[in-house]
Amino acid sequence: MKKLIVSIIVIGLLLTTSIASVNAFDIEGNVSEEMKSVPATPIADLYVDDDNTEGPWDGSYDHPYQFIQDGIDNAVDGDTVFVFNGNYSKGIVSQKSIKLIGQNRYTTIIEKRVIILNTDNAMLSGFTLLSPRLAMRNSSNCTVSGNIIANMYEMSIVAIELEDSPYATVKGNTVTNLSGSWATAIEIDDSPNSMITGNTVADLSGGFVTAILIKESPNSIITGNTVANLSGGCATAIELRESPNSIITGNTVANLSGGCATAIELRESPNSIITGNTVANLSGG
Repeated sequence: MKKLIVSIIVIGLLLTTSIASVNAFDIEGNVSEEMKSVPATPIADLYVDDDNTEGPWDGSYDHPYQFIQDGIDNAVDGDTVFVFNGNYSKGIVSQKSIKLIGQNRYTTIIEKRVIILNTDNAMLSGFTLLSPRLAMRNSSNCTVSGNIIANMYEMSIVAIELEDSPYATVKGNTVTNLSGSWATAIEIDDSPNSMITGNTVADLSGGFVTAILIKESPNSIITGNTVANLSGGCATAIELRESPNSIITGNTVANLSGGCATAIELRESPNSIITGNTVANLSGG
């Protein structure tokens, strides 16, 4: 919704410009809080806005595509596709090296599944996802950051799933309120050298519940994540399987309960390092 985007055009004499500069920056050259609150026009190659229901649709700022998939289909490798606030009811599939950026992760909502395949250097950032799962396959150097995945209930559920996707970064996402016989917030499979950092996982329940599961992904780093309020027949915050030479550091785990409750579990992952994690309030077998 472009009505929330403000373009600032400064017109005036040198004196006016100088006054504006004093107001915008402090004496050390830092941007003022007032200026931080003013959103700038997004710079992108293509735009999407669900409010543009009547066209024309050419992907420009003035005539954005109505559907995200149209933005993907018309993008080329290296493009940025900016998605304005709205509810997008269709799922998306991308096989391109592009960045998909939502205007606001709380109000830019994708209701169906998101799949990224066979690509490099792709990014998905700034969305709320209402349908499991966000799946990435056979891709490398890709980033999933700053998204919200919440309120999902299925027999078997994985919120963020990466497979055969080395050098991935999963950063700053929030996964909450998952429930199922098997419920996993973040699963990394056969994706070595991945970075899982700064994510928040909370309020998972079910039979077998895992916040972060790393499988056959050596040299991975799991750092700065927060896991809280897991309950189930078996609840595990961080599990490392067949992923040697990995690092688990600086994570916070609290309030796990179940028939078994495990903060950090390693299986066949030699030469891995566990350091500086905080664990509190575990109860179970």
